[in-house]
Amino acid sequence: MIEDILPLSPLQQGMLFHALYDTGSDDVYTVQFVLGLQGELDSKRLHAAAQRLLARHANLRAAFVHEDVDEPVQVVLDEVELPWTEVDGDLEGVLARDRAARFTLDEPPLLRMTLVRMSDTDHRLVLTNHHLLLDGWSLPLLVSELLALYGGTEPPRPRPYRDYLSWLSTRDVQASTEAWLRVLDDVEPTLLAPDASRVPTRPGKIRVDLPAERLYARAREEGLTVNTVVQSLWGQVLARLTGRDDVVFGATVSGRPPELSGVDSMIGLFINTVPVRVRADASPAELQAQQSSLMEHQYLGLTEIQRAAGGGDLFDTLVVFENYPIDSGAVGESERQAGIRISQVEVDDATHYPLTLAVAAEEALSVTFEYRSEVFDRERIEAITRYFTRAAESFAEGRPVELLFPEEYRQLAEFGTGKRLDVPAKTMSELFEEQARRTPDALAVVDGQRRLTFAELNRRANHVARLLVGQGAGPERIVALKLSASADMIIALLAVFKAGAAYLPLDPEWPAERIDLMLADAQPVAVLTEVPEGEADDLPQKALPEHPAYVIYTSGSTGTPKAVVVPHASIVNLLCSHRDQLFDPARERVGRPLRVAHAWPMAFDASWQPMLWLFAGHELHLVPPDVRRDADRLREFLAEHAIEFVELSPSLFAQVATEPWRGSLKVLGLGGEAVPGELWRMLRAEDDLAVYNLYGPTECTVDSAAADFADSESPSIGSPVGNARAYILDRRLRPCPVGVEGELYLAGAGLARGYLGRPGTTAERFVANPFEPGRMYRTGDVARWTADGRIEALGRVDDQVKIRGYRIEPGEIEAVLAREERVERVVVVPREDTPGVRRLVAYVVLREGGVEGLRERVAASLPDYMVPAAVVAVDSFPLTRNDKLDVKALPAPDYEGTTRAPRTETEAKLAELFAEVLGVRHVGADDSFFALGGDSIVSMRLVSKARAAGFGFSPRDVFERRTVAELALVAGKAKATADPDAGIGEVPLTPMLHWLTRNAPYDRLSQARLLCTPAGLDLDRLTRMLRTLLDRHDVLRSTFDSGFVVHPRGAEPALRRVELTDVAAQLPEVLEEELRELSPAQGRMARFVWFDRPGGDGRLLILLHHLVVDGASWGVLVPELADLWAGRELPPVGTSFREWAKALPEVARAKAPELDLWRDILSGPDPVLGTRCLDPARDTRATMRATRTFLDADLTNALLTTVPERLGVTVNDVLLTAFARAIARWRGEDGSVLIALEGHGREEQVVPGADLSGTVGWFTDVHPVRIDPTDVRKVAQQLALPDGGLGYGLLRYLNPDTAPELARLPEPQVEFNYLGRLTVGETEGQPWSGALEVGAMGGGVDDAMPAPYCLVLNALVRGSVLEADWQWASGIFPEDRIHDLSREWFAALKEIADE
Repeated sequence: MIEDILPLSPLQQGMLFHALYDTGSDDVYTVQFVLGLQGELDSKRLHAAAQRLLARHANLRAAFVHEDVDEPVQVVLDEVELPWTEVDGDLEGVLARDRAARFTLDEPPLLRMTLVRMSDTDHRLVLTNHHLLLDGWSLPLLVSELLALYGGTEPPRPRPYRDYLSWLSTRDVQASTEAWLRVLDDVEPTLLAPDASRVPTRPGKIRVDLPAERLYARAREEGLTVNTVVQSLWGQVLARLTGRDDVVFGATVSGRPPELSGVDSMIGLFINTVPVRVRADASPAELQAQQSSLMEHQYLGLTEIQRAAGGGDLFDTLVVFENYPIDSGAVGESERQAGIRISQVEVDDATHYPLTLAVAAEEALSVTFEYRSEVFDRERIEAITRYFTRAAESFAEGRPVELLFPEEYRQLAEFGTGKRLDVPAKTMSELFEEQARRTPDALAVVDGQRRLTFAELNRRANHVARLLVGQGAGPERIVALKLSASADMIIALLAVFKAGAAYLPLDPEWPAERIDLMLADAQPVAVLTEVPEGEADDLPQKALPEHPAYVIYTSGSTGTPKAVVVPHASIVNLLCSHRDQLFDPARERVGRPLRVAHAWPMAFDASWQPMLWLFAGHELHLVPPDVRRDADRLREFLAEHAIEFVELSPSLFAQVATEPWRGSLKVLGLGGEAVPGELWRMLRAEDDLAVYNLYGPTECTVDSAAADFADSESPSIGSPVGNARAYILDRRLRPCPVGVEGELYLAGAGLARGYLGRPGTTAERFVANPFEPGRMYRTGDVARWTADGRIEALGRVDDQVKIRGYRIEPGEIEAVLAREERVERVVVVPREDTPGVRRLVAYVVLREGGVEGLRERVAASLPDYMVPAAVVAVDSFPLTRNDKLDVKALPAPDYEGTTRAPRTETEAKLAELFAEVLGVRHVGADDSFFALGGDSIVSMRLVSKARAAGFGFSPRDVFERRTVAELALVAGKAKATADPDAGIGEVPLTPMLHWLTRNAPYDRLSQARLLCTPAGLDLDRLTRMLRTLLDRHDVLRSTFDSGFVVHPRGAEPALRRVELTDVAAQLPEVLEEELRELSPAQGRMARFVWFDRPGGDGRLLILLHHLVVDGASWGVLVPELADLWAGRELPPVGTSFREWAKALPEVARAKAPELDLWRDILSGPDPVLGTRCLDPARDTRATMRATRTFLDADLTNALLTTVPERLGVTVNDVLLTAFARAIARWRGEDGSVLIALEGHGREEQVVPGADLSGTVGWFTDVHPVRIDPTDVRKVAQQLALPDGGLGYGLLRYLNPDTAPELARLPEPQVEFNYLGRLTVGETEGQPWSGALEVGAMGGGVDDAMPAPYCLVLNALVRGSVLEADWQWASGIFPEDRIHDLSREWFAALKEIADE
């Protein structure tokens, strides 16, 4: 019997969530407490004493109920039996088996004991409990009480846990929330492992002992608690590990309020986890004062604190201070009375945090670092323990906190030092002339049909150089080259070198405004727009190595681009480095100079990468600009010219590599932007291809670091080039330890001179090097060292962003927009709404007008890579609490570019319909239906709504046309149904109905939805609405026995009213009653129950036999109820189910040529997935089990919108690719995967003139697909079956010539069904939307019905979350295998989203 129902404490709520998060693995919140007992032991008396514990403590008899209730509760039963086991020996086996046994949270008690007899006088009592019941403080109290009871003493009855829960309910939550907000004002999360799983796991552990005596003494001197000292030290270490001056981590507090008398002896879960904020410049005393001020507010749950602070996890490291007050005297007395002695105590528990510091502070002081081994390797944690120990020693000795040891500083210096090379004190013109003398007749440059040898190139450059000297060119002077990428450009830049000047490249395609700005800033002595013909001998050298070689503009944060001045010495150093590490090894492999493609814009400093090969004697092939921008033509160019080296940006290479691309390539360079991990792995697997990742800002001469793909399994930028230095420093310019993020600084021979005419900016970015004489450059890039000395680049520390390899200062774009009269304020930020794709978005506050034309204004002034993808108008800029721009609060653009407003009446109406069915605020004329989250199911809803508005187009039109503007071109007038009674009468069986007749019994096979109903609804109004649905949709009035017959209109709805009390509690019983009433043979296909709350909103249960409904049908029925309530006219139904069914036999005959296709699909391999094959006699619906898993909202949104749009595929393609990948990995065998795919089956095109967008019925088709899941786009091709695969069912059941052969072929073991966005267009909690108390869809089955497949996955989107409904034959798979597959599927979905 139920004794009490109690709420959950804050920590119980969080712990329940994590315990339920992954039910397929060990529950690490199962705590195992092992007690060694010495002496003569009476096991029966001990068992009785243990059972007595449950009688004394009501909360130990609690069941934790979370299903079918609004909020989880703990239900206390008046009597439960303690699970008690006695065994002899085999302690390790007992402990392992006990750890593996999960508690069922709603089956109390969540406590069990095992007595292990080691000998007559030596026992181990294994006390195992779920952490939901007890905290560490309670365990010694429980043991002491157990010994007292065993010894015959009845301890005083403790205060019940219920009193603590009552105390919690009296707290001023608002005041506590405000107290936490004051401390956490403007805090940013501190996450050591932001991508770590939240699934709990058993941790690895490393224990360190600290100098307790010295630390305790220093703490006393400073007036500090040991807890404060440890928290302060961890804050300092965490700050260094994250490169932050302000960090936050978690700490457990006892949670036992001193004002609650007797709380110290209460047993239960009191502890709480709260944030601790540590600022690097704050003293430990300040931290202690802060913590003291929060003590009365430490009861507030972490979820509430984090929600108030802005949502999301604030931390992922935890400090647990284990200083439980144990009454040693009382324990000793209990031991004496019991006649036994406690010989040992061991506790095995864990946490879901990636890293936990468990502090034991008694006479000794130790810290156990508990870590997730799949997140951190042991070496990393060992390093962190060293840093913590070093920090503790520094504090104990009164020194500033220092983490690194001298040997670690030496190692970092070695990592950051490039190879020492001898570099000649020469200019680039000298080196080229030397090369021309060595190989005068060798081919140097190929530009289309134009071919120049080294001697010809040199003499042509000499002629131009003499003319430039006559124009005033010389050292410290600039010559602008306004030339396209051509042989003339190479001649011109060599000529500038020979004249002693520096060249400034200008792209002729740039806007005139930008070119004029650069010319005004650089003040060149000449602007070369064409190269005069002629030849001449070498000139005397005019420049020195320290003179400028070139000047290249980069984006400027003030709105004006800034010019970087690079001397000859820097580019000569890079030439020598690349010759040593790249060019010469390649030449040795090939045995001659390589053919090198130049595929960079000349105004980009990366253009020097291929040009350096020319200076080393290789053959340079210039790629025309129009070819460079076209991946297909570029691929053809590389093959046609037998190119052996090319450097491209990863983005461009990914497009080139969509088709066979290797050609003659021997060496490949990637640069300009980060290399995605998938691309890195793909290229590492290429045979006989050397691949390099080349990194470097313009200020450090093209390449500052290089990585050979062969040296690393994951992306990195490698090590510094020859004679260069690299440092990764924190904000205080201290070297970051290995694995710790910091800012990358570069120094050494590759540094540029600085910015032309900008000494202030130069001094800001080129700072004094604190480690050796000279300067170093602040790159603004976040990086970290790997354990083997490679640099991993992780992003930017400032506002700079790279688009297509170009570095951009948003301020330059802001300056252009700010010049517009209507723009009052502007900010440009990079966004990554599509994983892996960064775009610029401009936000403007307008004085007047709209954003029309602003994007075009930017395009007229700046290169295309600096044009924002969208311009968004806002009323004001959101600010943080300290008045800084709150970038996170800026609204996401509603579209992936700019889209015009509808121009015509048709476009305007269609835009409204798009917005209505998709549940979005605004739709433009050029917005894609699918980019906004539409799918095949929602497209039918759109078609139906459009027909009601007088338009006529099909779902196929939606797929092919996609946008409002395109659909408006084909949106003719809707066709009226010719015969309103065409759906009445006998209905031929469709493939699904044939299948059903062979899988009896099926009386209960049904689908159900629970909808919110509005206040004001009465029984009469609801009856009329349901009667309208029955009259409109013929199949709802049908019978199915020996045949399928639709009866005339006039049926009354089977509706009953139930008074609503607690619908979640009422629903199971009501649903079961209605399921018993279903009878297809008697025409009882539809059941309705109205849960009426007088004067308020209610709920409507709609239960339909599967014979008359499918997923798409709900998209018709539910909106129609809303329309009927609102008094809106309903559209004509269109083609009836009967008309459709009558047309299918003819279609089946026409599908005969598809037989070979289906034979091939089914004849391939399909390894057995479980313990055996499906057996219809054994594997019935009664043996099937089910569970539901959920994908997070952000990834769901990406999968519904940006990911399919970016890849050019459908949502279904993405989900199936991931599912096939998951199955292949789950079964441990690569290769194709055979899946039964359930589709909506409404392929209207097979029946001329058919319109099924508003028709209700079971149209579903199931057909096999064979998927090779390596690439989503290829899977899309594999799934592009004729008419959506409808032909399989037609040939299998309706064509007598093909049915026997298909019946003999094996069927897939798994089925997949994507039901779409079942609730799209519904507003949560509003009338005629899905009720929150239940899932999106339910229903029933007959227990004796054969299981259709070994495993079925039904996926749908409810609200903003993808729900996965897994059903499987329990005799074939254990549940943990299904959870493994679910994790694999979600991981594969994220993998595709990141591709």
